[in-house]
Amino acid sequence: MPRFVLLRHDHPFEHYDLMLEPEGDPPPDGDEARDLVTYRLPPRLPTGGQTVPATPLPPHRRAYLWYEGPTRSGGGSVTRLAEGVYEVAGPGKTAADDAANAPLVLDLRGREIRGGEIRGGEIAGGRDGVTEIAFRLTVDPRAPRHRPTPMRFESLPCSRPRPARGR
Repeated sequence: MPRFVLLRHDHPFEHYDLMLEPEGDPPPDGDEARDLVTYRLPPRLPTGGQTVPATPLPPHRRAYLWYEGPTRSGGGSVTRLAEGVYEVAGPGKTAADDAANAPLVLDLRGREIRGGEIRGGEIAGGRDGVTEIAFRLTVDPRAPRHRPTPMRFESLPCSRPRPARGR
C-alpha cells in the first residue's frame, strides 16, 4: 500500500503538509522523485468530523516520507508528526488523479510520531508506546493548485481496541 506522512512546516507560516505517495512502482530516481501528492492544511489540525481548507501544492520529493529538518530550498524546516499507509476507498481513483469528477476518498492508517498534536480521528494507545491513528479523508481532486478546497476528516476504527480507562 502507498505511504503517507503528515509534517509540521514553519514556512512561510506555521501549517501542516499532508503528503501521499502515488500508487504503483517507485520511480527510478528514488527519494529525489518529485511525485508526492501534497496538501497544505491549516495551522490547527482538524478533529474527526471536521472539514478544513486543504490547498493542493506542487508535488514534493519522496525524501519527505522519512526526512525531517531544514528544507533544501531555505523554506524553513519540517517535523514529522505521523506516518503510515493509505488506500483509496472510492471507486478506481488514485491520489494523483486530478481529472476525476467525484471526490477522492482515502483511508489513512498509521502511527503518531510526535504525541499530542493529532487530536481527531480514532486513536488507540498500545502497551508498546505506539499511538495508532485512523482517518478517512474526502477531498475534491479537481481543485486548482494553490487554491483551498474542502478536505473532510472522519474517524475510522483502529485495528486494535482502545485501552480500558481507569483499570
